[in-house]
Amino acid sequence: MTPPEPEQPESPRREAPHGHAEAGEPDAPRARRPPTPFGLPREQRILRRGHFLHVQGHGRKVHTRHLVILLMPSDAQRFGVTVGKRVGKAHERNRVKRLLRELFRRNKSLFPALCDIGVVARAGAERLDYDALREELLRARAMLARIDGGPPAPKRDPKERRAR
Repeated sequence: MTPPEPEQPESPRREAPHGHAEAGEPDAPRARRPPTPFGLPREQRILRRGHFLHVQGHGRKVHTRHLVILLMPSDAQRFGVTVGKRVGKAHERNRVKRLLRELFRRNKSLFPALCDIGVVARAGAERLDYDALREELLRARAMLARIDGGPPAPKRDPKERRAR
């Protein structure tokens, strides 16, 4: 004969319908996370694939070594990013997307004000860090300013050799 088990105090966790334990009161509504000061609000993002494809098909393009920047006039400044499988494995693509979104969030002045901005990462972008991506955008700023109707980029001396 086995001794009776001691009575356990009632746990604040309850059994969910699917068999896993859930924390909280049985009738308490689920709390939504409060917005953080980081990240982009929904109204500043291109959320739908169709909208991104519209920007890609009808907008202006600025090419850099690791990025293609797509710009289309809009009623607000919105940002979208896509990174294809050529760029690397999932964790590398996710890192590139996080870096580009953070770059946009911190440096909105680098981008035209009333434009939908799409960024397509090219192969090799996974090797860049935040500063290298920022430098690439700064080099493309002259082209961005021309598209936005801002001051033209300074003219280069045709005899000056480009360093690659």
